[in-house]
Amino acid sequence: MPVVDRGRVAAALPGYGIGAELGSGAFGLVLAGYHQELDRRVAVKVLTSPDAAAEAGFRAEARLLSRLDHPHIVRTYDYVVRGDLCMLVMEMLSGGTLSRRALHPEAACAVGLAIADALAHAHAHGVVHRDIKPANILFSDSGQPKITDFGISKVMEGSASTASRVVGTPRYMAPEQITGDRLGPATDLYALGVVLYELFTGTRLAPAALPLPALLRHHTEVPPPPPPGVPAPLAAVLMRCLAKRPDQRHPSAHAFALDLARAATSVFGRNWLDRSGIPIHLGLDIRAVTTRRPSRLTGRRPPAGGAGPVTAGAGAVSPGRAGGSEGRIPVLVTALAVGLALVIGGGVGWAAWGRADPAPPTAPPPPAWQPVLATGTITAVFGAGSDGFSGDGGPAAQAEFDSVSDLTVDAARGVVYVADTDNHRIRRIDRAGVITTVAGNGTAGFAGDGGPATAAALDSPASVAVAPDGTLFIADKDNHRIRRVSVDGIITTIAGQDAPGFAGEVSDDGLLFAGDDLPAVNAKLDYPNTVLLTADGSLLIADGENNRIRRISPDGIISTIAGTGGSGFTGDDGPATAASFSYPCALARGPDGSLYVVDQDNYRIRRIDPAGVITTVAGTGHKGFSGDGGPATSADINTIGADVEVDAAGTVYLSDPGNSRIRRIGPDGIITTLAGTGVSEYSGNGGPALEAELVYPGGLALDAGGNLYVGDAVDGRVRAVRVR
Repeated sequence: MPVVDRGRVAAALPGYGIGAELGSGAFGLVLAGYHQELDRRVAVKVLTSPDAAAEAGFRAEARLLSRLDHPHIVRTYDYVVRGDLCMLVMEMLSGGTLSRRALHPEAACAVGLAIADALAHAHAHGVVHRDIKPANILFSDSGQPKITDFGISKVMEGSASTASRVVGTPRYMAPEQITGDRLGPATDLYALGVVLYELFTGTRLAPAALPLPALLRHHTEVPPPPPPGVPAPLAAVLMRCLAKRPDQRHPSAHAFALDLARAATSVFGRNWLDRSGIPIHLGLDIRAVTTRRPSRLTGRRPPAGGAGPVTAGAGAVSPGRAGGSEGRIPVLVTALAVGLALVIGGGVGWAAWGRADPAPPTAPPPPAWQPVLATGTITAVFGAGSDGFSGDGGPAAQAEFDSVSDLTVDAARGVVYVADTDNHRIRRIDRAGVITTVAGNGTAGFAGDGGPATAAALDSPASVAVAPDGTLFIADKDNHRIRRVSVDGIITTIAGQDAPGFAGEVSDDGLLFAGDDLPAVNAKLDYPNTVLLTADGSLLIADGENNRIRRISPDGIISTIAGTGGSGFTGDDGPATAASFSYPCALARGPDGSLYVVDQDNYRIRRIDPAGVITTVAGTGHKGFSGDGGPATSADINTIGADVEVDAAGTVYLSDPGNSRIRRIGPDGIITTLAGTGVSEYSGNGGPALEAELVYPGGLALDAGGNLYVGDAVDGRVRAVRVR
């Protein structure tokens, strides 16, 4: 494992904060970084090998990348050498590698177009990548695919170049890379064809169990099998890419992109690219193909300068005739097997932020911020323990917060979102443990719709929810609005108006309500404090002073699912729509689809079952502390500022802020204390949670590893308790 003195890296890069390690390889590693003046997250690739050839290759990569400027190629910001320390400052791509993504067919085609367009740009600048593979295709936070790792790229001299050594990842190597023949744009197209073959079929081009010599022979001699289940137009494009001879493949990456766009449009219909869900930037000629009617694409002529479309399997040549290299392949394969066995895991190059190929793990490694704890123990994970605002771009453990109201774990991306309420921001802790602001400029107010969320004004945001695609929903409490931050960072309002209240007249008893069944953006809210996404894409809102639970359907229409609007306590064992609340302030889903509600000023936790019937599951209606070891419905709790979470077993976790405790209600209805002594202090890290002191525990979030995260609204910290 490479060892790097991070102090030296930080000293060599003034103005940058240096964070956790993101990945490593044979010649170096990649560190998270943050440019403080530009408010920019970066990845710092550090060469640690003393080998002179490695240093030359590293410098060559920097020079190559400086020549390339394309939306689907990783951006390079700086190359710095300090003594024997070489550093490449690059764009941070934290959306993971292609090897970790399962894409539907339209999305796979969109990624193929993006990579082909990027290769066309590189080839036009005389650069052949030579190691296209899923681990070298990374995604930005917004889902934009980009080629990375140009560490073994080759500058073409004239029309092509001959490799001085065999480099690449065997699973994706073109025949001419194996035989030592001349390399060119077609070399990258073969590798892209293998990548797309795997994406389209879910299987490898060559059997996974093949030893290295047999794998190399497979690439040079064995005709590729037609891709099973792939429509004929797309199969034809793939098979042409996989031809053994370079001159039988597409003449250029641009020609391939046009052919793929035509084939995909004939299969998926016009405008399929807009439905793919992949943000890509293409030339007008390629994009235009995806918007034409399929009937106009049939009977097309072959692209100029190349052979016409082929049927599945037609691109293969007979064994022993790949590139005119008859009689050489067995000797080359034997010789190459020894050398390539050293790099079979991921090629000679090493992938920034990715892991070595070929076999991706079934699950990514745990985030750096996820603690390893024994069951029942507690530790601090985020926050310096003082009120304020600081730390963006650095470790979240050293950041300052001002009233942590809500926590949301985005397990798919390995990040945590924090509603930093009195800083008027939503902050994000990435997989490496680096914290940044994703919404709010720190000034209380309302401004910024239609622009970057980081430039917008929020007012006491109290809750954040994240959709599967990374879209954020924010309860902008004191603005009486729900705001949405798209995957490209643009903020808009989806519900609420300037003034709090209702969108219609309500009688004194609160039984008549005229604010439903209209677009949510036209409705009024009154201190909405919690947002919760449901499986069908609806958004639930705890509409605090309106004493209702409201629902925004996927089509944007708002309705009430619980509460009459009157403040009080009524309705148990009846329809939730006929019940009354007194400032509902937190929501959670149970494994059976039930909705749990913290009824704050009634000092109760209530449950709405899938049939819509409401009951009390904890609390007597009296503020206090009692009842541990007995039925939760007989226990006193203090729910001012409380939160609730429910795990897959149906266990309910309740923050009991006024009692400085976290309490747990088992599926049998018995309540106990999970953490806290009842003393409002800070102590106990590393020990039993029952012996730890908590100040004012509020927001809760569970992760998949059995940890419960607890935000302390007063203490400026987030702590974790292992609950199972």
